Order: sequence, then C-alpha cells, then structure tokens
Amino acid sequence: MLRFARISSTAILPVFLLSAQLALHGQSLMVGPSSVEFRAQVGATTSQSQSVLLLGNQTTSSTVSVTVSNASWLSTPEAIVTIPRRITITANPAGLPAGTYTANVILQNAGSPPLQMPVTLTVSASSQLVVNKSTLQFVYHTGSGKGTSLSDATGAFLHSSSDQIVVTSTGNPVAYTTSVATSDGANWLIAAPTTSSTADTLMVRVNPVGLVAGAYTGTVTLQAPAGGLPVAVSVQLVVSTNPYVAPSAAALNLAAYSGAVAPVTLPLTLNASGTVPYVVFVTGGGWLSVTPVNGNAPATLTVSANPAGLPPGIYNGQLLLTSSSSANPTLTIPVTLTVSPNAVLSLSTDVLNFNFKLGDKDISAPQTFTISSIPPGANYTIKSTSPNAGASFAIGPVTGQTIGGTPIGVLPAGTVTVQANAEGNLVPGTYFGNVEVSGAGNTVAARLVMTITSSSFLTLSPADVTFNIQRPSTFQNVKQVAVKSSAAPIPFAIGEIVYSPAATPWLRATTAETLTPGTVSLALDPTVAAALVDGTYTATVALDATTRINVTLNLSANRLLDLTPPELIFTAPIGGTPPAFQNLTASATDNSAMGIAVTGATTSGGTWLLLAPAASTPATIGVGVNSAGLAVGRYEGSVVVSATGANPPPAQRTKVTLIVPRPALSPPRPPACASPRASPAQIPLHRPSPSPARWAPSAIPSAPPPATGGPGSRSPRWVASHQAPSPSR
Repeated sequence: MLRFARISSTAILPVFLLSAQLALHGQSLMVGPSSVEFRAQVGATTSQSQSVLLLGNQTTSSTVSVTVSNASWLSTPEAIVTIPRRITITANPAGLPAGTYTANVILQNAGSPPLQMPVTLTVSASSQLVVNKSTLQFVYHTGSGKGTSLSDATGAFLHSSSDQIVVTSTGNPVAYTTSVATSDGANWLIAAPTTSSTADTLMVRVNPVGLVAGAYTGTVTLQAPAGGLPVAVSVQLVVSTNPYVAPSAAALNLAAYSGAVAPVTLPLTLNASGTVPYVVFVTGGGWLSVTPVNGNAPATLTVSANPAGLPPGIYNGQLLLTSSSSANPTLTIPVTLTVSPNAVLSLSTDVLNFNFKLGDKDISAPQTFTISSIPPGANYTIKSTSPNAGASFAIGPVTGQTIGGTPIGVLPAGTVTVQANAEGNLVPGTYFGNVEVSGAGNTVAARLVMTITSSSFLTLSPADVTFNIQRPSTFQNVKQVAVKSSAAPIPFAIGEIVYSPAATPWLRATTAETLTPGTVSLALDPTVAAALVDGTYTATVALDATTRINVTLNLSANRLLDLTPPELIFTAPIGGTPPAFQNLTASATDNSAMGIAVTGATTSGGTWLLLAPAASTPATIGVGVNSAGLAVGRYEGSVVVSATGANPPPAQRTKVTLIVPRPALSPPRPPACASPRASPAQIPLHRPSPSPARWAPSAIPSAPPPATGGPGSRSPRWVASHQAPSPSR
C-alpha cells in the first residue's frame, strides 16, 4: 500500500533542511536551509542576513569552499569553512528596482561536484503584513477538557485549544502589534506576542472555561505602527456539551500513475472527544470510495482512489461527514486525485519526531525515511523553507532517485537522512517543518516535529486535595497548594478546570504569582456547591501542559471522614539518623467517634512504611519509615483510612514519599577499637540483603506520640506496611 503525505500549510518555525549528501572524504555534507529567501522594499539600504547550517554526518572535519554566483547583491563573509559550522548569507537590496532576483551559493569540496543552494531576493514597492491563515476554527467539548483547532490540516494541535499563524511581509521586515476582540466582550481569546516583527509566529489560544454552550466569534488584528493596512484573522469558537469530531486532515491529495489499475489509499483518522456515531457520504465519481462508511469515532477510515480507466488529469471529489450528536455535525473534506503520465512518488512516513530538553546542544540521532515511486527509479528533489532562525532540521540528499534507482554513496537509492539541531535561544515548545519531495508526477510531504521541554518542571505539594463537606456548611474551606520547580524558576498560571461529572463550576482556583515558587489557593464556590446533590465530584486544575492539581469534593448530609495532611515527605540519608515520625489526624466532620481501619502500602522499595493504627476517631496516626537497605532514590507509598460499619463514607488517602538522597563524601572511618557502642535507641531497623524484606520491627528509632481515640481505641501497635512486589530505584 502506498502512503501519500499531505502538504502542510503550516511550516511554522525555523526549519533547516539538509542539502545534498556528497562524498567528502568519507563523509556527507548537509546544509540547511536548502534554499534561502529574502524580501525587501524599494529604497531599502539595510542589508539582511540569514544563517545557514553546514553539517557532516561524521565527526571528521571537512573543509568546504563557499562562493557566490555572479550577483553583486549577495555575499558571504567566509570563503573557506570547516564543518560543522554556521555561515551567514547577506543580501543588500540598495539601489535595486522592484523585481525578483535569483542567485546561488556554491559549496564545494575537493573531488566532489559542487552543491548549489538557490537564493531569492524579492524587492517590492511597499511592505505589507502577510498571514498564512485568515480564519481559525475551534471546537470545545465542555466537561471533557478537550478542544481542537480544526484550522490546522495536519492535526498537530489536536486536543489543544491553540493554533499558530506565520506572519511575514511582502518587503522589508515589519514591526507590528497584535490585539484581540470578541463579539461577547469576554476574555476567552488570547494572542501572543502582542508586539513583534516579521518573520514571526503568532500563537492564538482560546480559553473556554466559564463559557456556556454556544457559538462565539472573535478577531485577531495585526497592525503595523509605521503604516500599512491592518490584517484581521477571524476566530470562531463552538462550545458544546456534545463531543466533537476532528479529522486528521482538512483535505486529502492522492496521486496515481496513468495506466495503473490498483487503487491508491490514504488513512483518515477521525479523532473525537467522546464516542460519536458518524456517516460518510462520497461525491465526485466512482473513482472515490471510503471504508467504513459508518461507525463510531474515534476511528480510522481508509480513503481509496481507483485510477483504472482514467486519463491523465486532476479529479475532484469530497467526503461529507455527518453526525447529529456531534458539536460539529457536518464536516466536508475535499479529495483530489492526480493521474499523471509520469512516475508518482510516495513516502514511508509522513512525520518524524525529535525530542530535546532545553539547553541541549547536541544534534539528534539521525532518522531516515524512504521515497518510493511507480514505476521505480524516478528522480526527485527536496525543498524546505526557513521563515526564522533557531531550531533546525537537516536533510540530505536533496536530490536523488527513488527505490530502484542509483545509490548515492553508501546510501541506498531513495533513502533520506534527517537530523535535528536544538541550538540557539529556544523557548520550550513545539517547532514544525515540512519536507516537500517533488517529482515529475506529483509532490508529497512529510512533517518534521521538534519538541523542546524545559529542564525544570513544576512540582506540587500536595498534588491531590480533598474537600469533605457535611451539610449544613458555609462552604468557606480554603486549601493551599505549593507550586515549585525542580530547577530554575519557570512560569505557571491557572489554566483549564475540568469537572467530572460535568457540572456548573464549583471550584475557584487563584494565584498571585506567575513564576515559581508560588501558591495556588483552592476554594469552593458557596452558591454552586450548595446547589449540588450529595455525592462525590472531581476536578482537575491545569497549571501547564502536563501538571494538574486533582481536587475531590465529597458532599453529604451525613458525617464524612477527614484525614490531614494530604501528603507526608520523609528524607532518610544512607547511614544517617532515621527521620522522626510524623502524624496524621483522622476525624469525623461532626467530631463524633467513628470506627476506622488504617492500612498502608508501598508501590516501590519493599516494606519501608511503619504505621501506628487507630480504631476510632478522633485519632492521631503515627507514620514512620525504615530506609535500611534502600538504595538512593525516591519511593512512593500511601496510608488509607477507611470507616467501618454500615454505609461508610468515602475512604481517605495520604500520599507518603520517602527520599533517600545521594550521600556526601564520608570522612575516614575511625579504627574499630575506637568505635562507640550504639545504645539500643540508636539501633536502626535492618533487613537482610538482597532478599526481599519480610520483617517485624524490633526497635523503634524514635517514639511517636500515642494514638488517641474514642471508645474502642487501642494502644499504639507498630506494624510494617504491605510490601510491593517490585522495588523501584
């Protein structure tokens, strides 16, 4: 089965594509971008420069000469470079009339054919802002926490309420400001940055939290303060209690070799925020079909185009997707079939992913894809664009023959190598690039995705918060969550709050800080919470793309069980004094005596959790740890307190974390004869190693406070917690 990658309309951030691989003393030259474009305005006297990346696929250095074809407006500062290296290409538009100028930068190594990199300079009468999208469409499913931008044909922002606009200019770089407006006056539309200059990428985001179901419209306006016409981008947002359907492509393009009788196929994924029944209708002719024609999304459909009997030409059809229970009940997906008398290309993949942490300077490990054709051995060229400097993708070779053709050096025919380089002042985020592979019969594309994550991440204490509310109540409870970062301070903000079951928002989350460390205050909305029926409700509060505060609300007219604090953290250095015991407080919301059972469990590290159970509220539950025999690492466990008797309220849980830090360098050990004898109170709890721990403590490092309780309470009895089957280091 052939796969045909769609051509994305959003080649967004810096994209450098490696150019042809040439046999340079046993290595291959790769240069990115594969071509360079400049824009200027008539009368401009300021030169413009772009950075070009030269790489080799081995560590051995190679000397490359850099020359410019006969073009007085184009220059490079260096004639000889040793790769890996970035060189600067400069265009000077001074004195040039309006028009398009072309030239080549020629890269050559002794004994190898020259590699020509096209350079284009467009000089226009005036400079105007240009955007790659004039309309953005968002659909949001309330209660699911999922939204999608239907504007991005690649599906790259699926399940994310954001989209990107590439802002360029027809001439000189243009400074501009960005403003937003909504038809209802609410602040659900966000665009950043608010001030910038071309070429740049504008992030547009919708925040539907608090919006009732309905259709909303807004406008993002870009204005050049120096003059020029404003550019407006229309934004449409649908908020619905029904799930949405999001196709993986806004349009499909297929190609077939003239005279072929086998259908060509392309997968179409229907993503959905819930289970959505659908029906697909096909128009355009008997050459187009889809299977299955009905079912439930999420699903993957197979779109087929049969070229048998069709003369060379372009054929148009469409898929009409209908679903009466969807937030977007109708979707139209155009389908184009190109029947060509020339060989038709296909790619082995339509996306390559590269992942970096912020600050990484190394180039990624190479990835490859292959180019096939019917018939085989067809010629192709690869092209890329680079609207900005920074993140880079390198590809080579940029010319060759498909599988079955002539190999290039040690590479089989049709094999293309891709590497990513995350150098530069890059912020965490996702960077995209497109590889367009063109032949005589058609053009196909693959998307390159570079994800850069922060080396510092958010940490929460606690991450789980519970409100136990017994009616009647004033609902005035407030709980605090400390927000820190693992390394350098990083930004955070109150984002989307998702409720389950879907309900009127009953939770308020606020913070006074925008950078870590900070605090998030959680409170109930008294009016909304009082109107809820008795039961258990949950909510998640987003602080960034991956960090969530989990909130539980237990609401009842009967008494409930409370357990505080929600988290305990112990630090036990190897060979150090065991940490002191910490206490949990168990109580009933009406302060009565409630029978309870206390259990503990560890998910890693074996049996290191110690408990002093209690039988009735109010009670103080002692919690200790025994780190003997544990390696350096982080170990997780929990204490669960359950009510006994008929119709018990929900059980309560406290997370327990044991951190065994890496020890500092120890001073020389004294002679054995000088070693003091440990007193019984200093004897740590030990377990044989490496056999699993199944033991009863013989000594308590430090005495915990006595457990207290009402009728039926017992004296403290220290027990080891349940052992997890597999330790984690």
